[in-house]
Amino acid sequence: MLAEVPEVSDDRVSEASEVSEVSVVSDDDGIMAPLTKVQLSPFWPNNAAVWFCRADQEFVIKSVTVQSTKYAYLVAALSEDVSVRVADKLTAVLSETPYDDLRAHLLKVYTKTDYQKAKLLLELPQLGDSKPSELVNKMLSYLPADVDSSSPGFLFRAIFLERMPADIRTHLVSMKTESMTALADKADELYSSRVITSFLVDQESEDYVFRPEPVPVCAAGRGVADADSAPRFSPPASQCWYHATYGPSATKCRSPCSYRPPAGNGQRRRRN
Repeated sequence: MLAEVPEVSDDRVSEASEVSEVSVVSDDDGIMAPLTKVQLSPFWPNNAAVWFCRADQEFVIKSVTVQSTKYAYLVAALSEDVSVRVADKLTAVLSETPYDDLRAHLLKVYTKTDYQKAKLLLELPQLGDSKPSELVNKMLSYLPADVDSSSPGFLFRAIFLERMPADIRTHLVSMKTESMTALADKADELYSSRVITSFLVDQESEDYVFRPEPVPVCAAGRGVADADSAPRFSPPASQCWYHATYGPSATKCRSPCSYRPPAGNGQRRRRN
């Protein structure tokens, strides 16, 4: 007599099938190998909508469809601060759609209002080290859903231009285009040229070596100011070290030396 096989619910069959698909895969040689696990980046409180776009596609790629499994991955991606803020949902009894419920709650909590987005636009810092197109993309993410991102309006354009360096802004203000993408592309072009020019100037500055003119040795007992005002003395190469260094003020002389005292100077020079 055959033993009765217990009936398995559809949900359990679906979950078991998914676990099997996620756990192993067969290659061309028939060898079973584990699949790559779902890898979700830490949750982005400042851009929850974009984070969920990435997470949902990750679940599609890895064929994860069971709500409880997706919920477990989502909870693991939350930081301590986020978990504390949504603790009421995490500690509540799970419904039949725990992932969808937590997803909707996180989007509600971390989606900024139109006022908050406008405030972020108005308080944007200057361009800094970012490319103009990166700044535009960041600004576009602050727009409400009902605003056309291809032509967000003259105030949006003005906010962007105010964040540009003065030399780049001068070229952009005269552009006759309402497309922020086209404006950002032109700004990137100007920014790249600006960076290259700055680099070349820096290189020239590094290659230049300052070589001060040699300062003639001043006579013994004179100060710096006296030396600067004294007439420049250029001795011929045939003079001895004493006369070449001290000129008429030398008190010694070493042969051979071609130095002759100036006319009218009756002072007798002592030779050693």
